[in-house]
Amino acid sequence: MQRPLSIFASSIFAVVWLLSSVGNLLGQEQNTDELRKQAYRQWFDVAQGRAEFDIADPTLVPTQLAAAATQSGCRWRDVIAQVPVHVFKIDRRRFAKVTCFGFGYQQQIYDLSQLTNPRALQFPVVSWPAGFATTSSLGAITWNPESKLLESVGTSDLCGQPNIRHTYRWINSDFSIIRIELSRDNCGSEEPWQTIWEAPQWSSLTPNWNDR
Repeated sequence: MQRPLSIFASSIFAVVWLLSSVGNLLGQEQNTDELRKQAYRQWFDVAQGRAEFDIADPTLVPTQLAAAATQSGCRWRDVIAQVPVHVFKIDRRRFAKVTCFGFGYQQQIYDLSQLTNPRALQFPVVSWPAGFATTSSLGAITWNPESKLLESVGTSDLCGQPNIRHTYRWINSDFSIIRIELSRDNCGSEEPWQTIWEAPQWSSLTPNWNDR
């Protein structure tokens, strides 16, 4: 049987532990709230009311986006003056196109739905010798808001190697691959694009279950 003093000490310890836990939770919420406010302030200052704009000064890139790109291994600081970060909107969602320096230029698309946690989008691409893989680093990216098509053209520094173009369509709040093309680069002479894969019209392939 516990003595009254022991029970009292245990109760005091439990109260102290509970107050400490509540304090830690409140502190975490305050830190999260402050990070969110900081992120919104940075984006508000750099956007200045614009839906689409470029950032060519590395000191103006919002902290969370800069950290996410750096952690991915993207050497964006080396090329931002020549190829600025491009911010654009699709429907009501904001994205950032970041160029990375390396073995040729690679570009990444970041989803900015959560400004405190920018997310590099993963895209399906051709994987040699056969099949598909996913990557966050594409070739030169072009976005067409009218057609809602995003094109990525990858090139090789080796003479005679083919260029490859992936085309994605913005469908149901996501990018879906619809076409893959090759163009033979005959040491500087451009060749027409040849489609090697194209997404089928799934609706036309769906069986009519009512006929069964």
